[in-house]
Amino acid sequence: MLTAGKAGSKWTLRFTSPVTGKRRDAGLGVYPEASILDACTKTLAMRTQLDAGKDPIEERDR
Repeated sequence: MLTAGKAGSKWTLRFTSPVTGKRRDAGLGVYPEASILDACTKTLAMRTQLDAGKDPIEERDR
C-alpha cells in the first residue's frame, strides 16, 4: 500500500496483530528512496513473522 503524507508517500503493510488482535500499520520505507522491491522484501519477512504468531512491530522494537 502506498500512502501520501505531508513529507511524501510511504510504503505501509497493514495487518492484524496475532498478539493483540488489533489492526497495525508497519512502515516499509519512503517512496522513492525505498523501491517497491525493497517494500516487497520487507513485507515477505514480516509475513513470515506473522505466520509464526509474532507481531513484526514488536519484534522490530526489541
